Amino acid sequence: MKLVYSLLPPFMRMESIDSLQQFITANKLRRADGIVHFNASVLYVTGTNSVAYTLSEVDVITLPDEMVLYVVPHHADLHTDAIMYRSKDYRFIFLQANLLTVMNTEGDTVLVIEEPSVIG
Repeated sequence: MKLVYSLLPPFMRMESIDSLQQFITANKLRRADGIVHFNASVLYVTGTNSVAYTLSEVDVITLPDEMVLYVVPHHADLHTDAIMYRSKDYRFIFLQANLLTVMNTEGDTVLVIEEPSVIG
């Protein structure tokens, strides 16, 4: 699992949490038991011109001061383990009902989640 540390300013952390919550609500991703666990088409941006698009499994973990996206790609050719994207380290940007963009602290897009569907 890859975990990167580079804290965002507090106002950006709150914006990220709000955006992720709006994405969850707009797509009705929270199950009756409160768990947020879904499949989605995910675009992984791994460099300036390198991208991979695949179905992935996503969990959202809510902690007292942050939210975490835990993303597991289904495609073995990506050669990557599960990746955590923390609201303290990444900006989550909700632009439209079925689209969530994840950006690093430099403003580069690292992940785009599209067309989520609840598991279970």
